[in-house]
Amino acid sequence: MRNNVIGSRRQRRGLGLIWSTVVLVALCMFASLAVDFGRVQLVKGQLHSAADASALAAANLVLSDVPAAKQAAIDTAHGNLADGTPVVLTAGDVVPVKWDEKLHTWSIPAAGEKPNAVKVTAVRTAERGTAVDLMFARLMGPSKCDVHATAIAIARPVRYALVGLDYINMQGRSTNSYRTHDGTFSNYGSIASNGNITLSGSTLINGDAYAGVGKQVIGSNHVTGTSTSLTRPLVYPQADPGTAATNNNNYAIQSYLTNGVLKLGNQREIEIPEGTYYIKGIELQAGSKITMTGKVTMYVTGSVSLSGHAETYDLDPDNFRLIVLGTGGKIDLNGGSALYADIYAPGAAITMAGNGDIYGSAVGKTIDTTGNAAFHYDLNLKGGIELVQ
Repeated sequence: MRNNVIGSRRQRRGLGLIWSTVVLVALCMFASLAVDFGRVQLVKGQLHSAADASALAAANLVLSDVPAAKQAAIDTAHGNLADGTPVVLTAGDVVPVKWDEKLHTWSIPAAGEKPNAVKVTAVRTAERGTAVDLMFARLMGPSKCDVHATAIAIARPVRYALVGLDYINMQGRSTNSYRTHDGTFSNYGSIASNGNITLSGSTLINGDAYAGVGKQVIGSNHVTGTSTSLTRPLVYPQADPGTAATNNNNYAIQSYLTNGVLKLGNQREIEIPEGTYYIKGIELQAGSKITMTGKVTMYVTGSVSLSGHAETYDLDPDNFRLIVLGTGGKIDLNGGSALYADIYAPGAAITMAGNGDIYGSAVGKTIDTTGNAAFHYDLNLKGGIELVQ
C-alpha cells in the first residue's frame, strides 16, 4: 500500500508538470497576442499614417510633374517614423495611377494617358530587413512579421469661381460663393489664371484674384480680397471621356441632334433624361429651353452656344457637367435666365454676355465677361487632393 501511495504521488507530480507546461505555453501565447499583436498593429498604424501623408504629397504634384511627385512621396515618408525608424520608400512603392471615381478602382495609365492619382505602399518586411520583431511568438516559431500599408490619393484641379488658363478679361459681372440649397452667400468667389487678369467696368470679385507666375492683376481695386501672383502654374488637363463616345445615352435625344449637334430653335422645349451624352455641339437659340430630369453629363467635341434656357435638375450645378473636349472650341453663355452648371473646358474660349446669373464653376482657356450679372461659385464642387483609399 505504501508503494502504491508513493507511485500515485509521483504520477500526480508528473501530471502537474505537464499541466504547468501547458499553462506556461498558453500564457506565452496570450502574451504574444497581447504584446506582439499590439506592436504589429502599432507599426501598421504608423505605416498607414506615412502612406497617407506620402500619397497626399505626391498627388499635389502628379498632374504637373510625375517625377517630382514620386520624390515628394519618398521625402515625406522619410519624415515619418514606424517602429522607431524612418519609413523608407523605393521608387516601386510609389505608383502613379488612374483612379476611376465612378467604379472606385485604379489602373495603370495606358501609353499616352496621364495619371490623376498616386498609390503608395509602405512596408516593413523581412526581405528588406525591416520586419517587425516578435518578442514572444518566437518561442513558438515565427520571430518576425511583415507589415504593409497602402494609400491612394487623387488629384483634382483646384476649384475657383472662374479659371482662364491663358487670361481673364472681365469688363463686368461679379463673383461670390454659396453652397447648393444652403441659401447663404459668402465671399469666396476667387478667380485664377496662368496669364494676366484684367478687371474693369462694373466688375467686382468678392474673393481673391490670382494671376499667373510673373503676371499681374490689372484693376485690383475691383477685388475685395487678395490680388497676387501664383507661385506655381495651374494645371487643368483635358477631361477623359472614357467610353462615353460609344457607351452613352444619345438615343434619348437622337431626334434633336443635327449632324451630332443638339439644336433647338426659338420656343422649342425638350426634356433630357438623366445620363451621359457625347455630342458635337450645343446650340440653344433665344426662347428655347431644355429641362434636365436627372443628373446629366455632356461631353462636347465642338462649341456651345446657350442663348436659351437650360434648367438643371434640382438647381444643383453638380447635376449638369458640361465638358468640352479638345482645343479650339467656344462656349458662349448669353442666356437671360439663371444657369446651374459645372463647366470644364480647358481648351475652349468662354464668353459670358447674358443677363442671367450663373451658379457653379467654370474652367476655360480664356474668360471674357461683360454685363451686370453674377457668377456664384458653388463650394460643394470638389477640387484639390483627397485620399480615396
